[in-house]
Amino acid sequence: MIISTVRLALRNLGRNVRRTLLSVVGSGIGCAIAVTLTGWLPRRDDKLRLVDGPAALQRVRAMPGVRVAAPRARMQGLLAMGTRVAGVELTGVDPVAEPRALRFVRDAVKGRYLQASDGDAVRVDASLGAHASAEVVGVAGANLDGCAIAGRLRGYVGPVDAEIVGGWRARDGFVGATASGSVGGAEVHGELAALFLPEPWRWGGALADDKVILKAVAGAWYNFDVGDGLRLVGEYHYSGFGVTFPVSALDLAADRALRMRLNRGDTQILGRHMLAVVVNHPLMLTLSAAVQGLCDPTDGSGVVAPTLVWDLAENASLVAGGYAGWGAAPRRLCAAQPIGRHAARGADPAACVRPTQPRRRRRTTSDCGGTRVQQATRSTASSHGSTRRARAR
Repeated sequence: MIISTVRLALRNLGRNVRRTLLSVVGSGIGCAIAVTLTGWLPRRDDKLRLVDGPAALQRVRAMPGVRVAAPRARMQGLLAMGTRVAGVELTGVDPVAEPRALRFVRDAVKGRYLQASDGDAVRVDASLGAHASAEVVGVAGANLDGCAIAGRLRGYVGPVDAEIVGGWRARDGFVGATASGSVGGAEVHGELAALFLPEPWRWGGALADDKVILKAVAGAWYNFDVGDGLRLVGEYHYSGFGVTFPVSALDLAADRALRMRLNRGDTQILGRHMLAVVVNHPLMLTLSAAVQGLCDPTDGSGVVAPTLVWDLAENASLVAGGYAGWGAAPRRLCAAQPIGRHAARGADPAACVRPTQPRRRRRTTSDCGGTRVQQATRSTASSHGSTRRARAR
């Protein structure tokens, strides 16, 4: 039996000599590669691998004639979902050195390249049909305040585009919805969001809960056929992070929580309500004018800012503008005492006093039924207002 098998094998090898030689050569090359890799991987020869990557990078950058050295880290793997498998290659780059080494990174036409301040993030989206899509974004920061995960469900029907979002950012949870569309030639939009804070907000919250903050935006814009086009934009902004009564700028600057919300972009206004109007009109090809106005509907105060922009070149512009405000100044200044949550809900805090005014006396005389009457009025500024005393002599 064995002799018959060997005889049959030799007969098959001799029938096609070319195929036999190719098989022998292929097997030999494969064995050589396997032996080489098996001896290289466990040994980790310093001549083939970088033991200290940062130190080697510094030595390369210090070499004469080297203008830039950009390190990279690559990893290959497989992504599987159900029965579908796809190969991927992940590349890690230095966001500072990479733009200096690659021209196409510096000459990006749209968007921007990675920056050193960007955190680690991942984005996954999926199409749910011809008019809907879903998206999930995760960001990992150095600590909990720099982490976020959010999901968005988006869809449109005709001229109406709507979104529903929700997730967690830093230590806050949030849900919201947006919608935009075209109505009679004008573009309208609206936004509504609720944030759930880990701690009660100093100036009170919404829905009888100091940990719930509401934000809303409603606006529209329309282009008038005047000259080269006159655009009018109007918007109403509500922010539950704002204060409900006038305070001094010192109090707002001393509030660490409010500063953090402003710097992070959680709120854009210091009060609760704000109306905004912007009018933009191009006067010439390189010259345009705009007028911006802000108004607080609670007390009628506001500011108007005209602006003139002259484009001198592709990357240079000359901007001139000014500001003019109206409305009464805040009567209560609370720089001495902290502001409590009861004050935020409308109560007059004891710490808030009116600015002290200098004393003044005024004497007048009049005839009342033949009797000379002299009145003396003394005005003093206090937290209870002015007091008046009159006496007849």
